[in-house]
Amino acid sequence: MPDFQSSAADVRFVHRADGDRDIYWIRNFSGKEVDTDIVLRDARGTLTVLDPVSGRPLYGALRNGRLHLGADDALFIVADPAAEPVAEPKPLQSAGEIVLTGPWTLSFKGMDSPEGTRSCQNLQPLNEMEEPAVKYFSGTATYSNSFTIPRKNLPAALAIDLGEVGQMADVFVNGEHVDFLWKAPYKTVFTGTLKPGKNTIEIRVVNLWVNRLIGDMQPGAEGHTFSPVPFYKADSPLLPSGLIGPVRLDSLR
Repeated sequence: MPDFQSSAADVRFVHRADGDRDIYWIRNFSGKEVDTDIVLRDARGTLTVLDPVSGRPLYGALRNGRLHLGADDALFIVADPAAEPVAEPKPLQSAGEIVLTGPWTLSFKGMDSPEGTRSCQNLQPLNEMEEPAVKYFSGTATYSNSFTIPRKNLPAALAIDLGEVGQMADVFVNGEHVDFLWKAPYKTVFTGTLKPGKNTIEIRVVNLWVNRLIGDMQPGAEGHTFSPVPFYKADSPLLPSGLIGPVRLDSLR
């Protein structure tokens, strides 16, 4: 009998033992969501599915031998004979979307970063903006905004969906760190302190060096980077950069 079996063709695994525990790293290479029946030959005891980034349990990802994997997603399954099953907590329910509109306050930090702050009513990729210092910027772009929660509708938690991001995002609510998101989907849940009235959200987005390298190749541009081989030209396509959104907030109870 094989060590691991999946009813989906594009699901791969790595298996190792840690004492009495068996640990499986499982990856979906299909590019789409997959629900697959799996068999773990050596798994004994309680099975726990873990998020590979946060280490938190993924309740409901494995039910009756059927595993759910997001597009290009990966996770761990830990089989532990000594572990006691943990009851799945009651999931929070949506209590309504919190509308997050502009203006956003935007500031920059990095090599040859634009000075001062910018105000933008609608989110758009930095690489599509007209100002060269923004268009070719590489570094950390910080987006700040606020939202209001009525006193009588204070939620227990806040689901945050950043939409499209280029490339990684650090999220803060009311100055409290929420999560660092480095891959799609850029979603997380804030369980910290929310307050009636005005609350703040700050999203620090880090992009790649590509746009800065292309910017340095523009006619008359002052060079800020060095590369032994000119991988990019002045007309090379820019990468989507910054917080592109749309950003959605969902109050949970």
